[in-house]
Amino acid sequence: MKKLLSKSLWISICTLCLAACTIKSDQIAPNDSNARIASGDLYCSTITIDWWSVACTNGGETCYWSYMYPETKTDCSYQSSGPITGFSPAGVLLDGYLVPAADQRLQDITISSTLNTAQTTELREALNDFINPCLNNNLFSQLVVRGKKFNFAMGSSGGGLGGYNPNTNTITFASTNNITAEVLREELFHGYQDIFYSGGIAQYFGHDGESNIEFESKLFKDLVNMVGGGGMQSGVTADHPKAGAYTSWLFDMTSAGKFPTVLNLDKYQEYLQAFRECYATHNEPARPDLLPNALMQLIKGSNCPQN
Repeated sequence: MKKLLSKSLWISICTLCLAACTIKSDQIAPNDSNARIASGDLYCSTITIDWWSVACTNGGETCYWSYMYPETKTDCSYQSSGPITGFSPAGVLLDGYLVPAADQRLQDITISSTLNTAQTTELREALNDFINPCLNNNLFSQLVVRGKKFNFAMGSSGGGLGGYNPNTNTITFASTNNITAEVLREELFHGYQDIFYSGGIAQYFGHDGESNIEFESKLFKDLVNMVGGGGMQSGVTADHPKAGAYTSWLFDMTSAGKFPTVLNLDKYQEYLQAFRECYATHNEPARPDLLPNALMQLIKGSNCPQN
C-alpha cells in the first residue's frame, strides 16, 4: 500500500509503456516511435497499463493506492504516414477504481457478439452507465481480473428482460430496449457468481439453490439502488405483503449511504422465502447452506462506504 497526495494522483495512477513498429508482410521493423510508413503498411502501437485501486480520505487530500494487475494491448491500423494516433491509454477514475477508457471496456469482457451495430452501441452505453456506481466498479474489476468474458446475443431470456446462460457464458437481451445498465447489472453479477461459487451456478438451475442465486442478484441490485438514492426494489415485488418490510430492511442496512458488511441471516432467509413466492420461475427450494457470500465478499473487497 502506497500513499500519495491527490495533486499527484493522476500522474502516479498508471505507468505507461509505448512502443511503435511498422509491419510489412511478415517483416517487423525496429521499434521507432517517430517512424514514417508508406501507404498500405500496418502500423501498430503496444501499450502496457498498470491498474491500481485507490481509496481517498480527508476530502481527497490523501489517497492510498495498491497495485491490481498489468494489462497489455496492441492496436494496429493501416495508415499512410506518421506515428499512430487516437490510441488513448488513460482510464477513468471512478469511486476509487481506475477503469479502462470507454472503447476498451466492452472489449475487455467480450468473447463474441452477434449484436448489430445499433445494439452494440446500446450495449457500450449501458456498460458505461453501469460502471458509475461504486460497487459496480468493483464487480467490473473482478470480472476483468479473473478473465471472465461473455458472448452477447439477442434472444429469449426465459420471460425476463435479460438472461445469463452459465453453460455458454452468454448474456442475452429480450429486445434492444432491454439493453440497459439495470439489466446488465444483474446478468454481470450472475457471471461473477459463476466464477465465485465452486463448480459454477449451472449446478443450481432447475434444482435446489436456484432461488438463492437469483435472490442474491436481486439483493445486489436493490442495495446498489438504495445506496444510490432509491429506485424500484426487485427482491420482493410491490404486490407482496412483505414488500414494505423488505424495503425497510434495505433502508436500515444502507443507512448514511453505506453498504452492509454483515447481514441478518434470519431476515435474509425470510425475504428469500418471500422472493420465491413472488417469482414462480425461481421458486425451487432454497438451500439454507448457500449464503450470499459472493455479494458480501464483493462489498468487503471494495472501496465503497461500508457500515
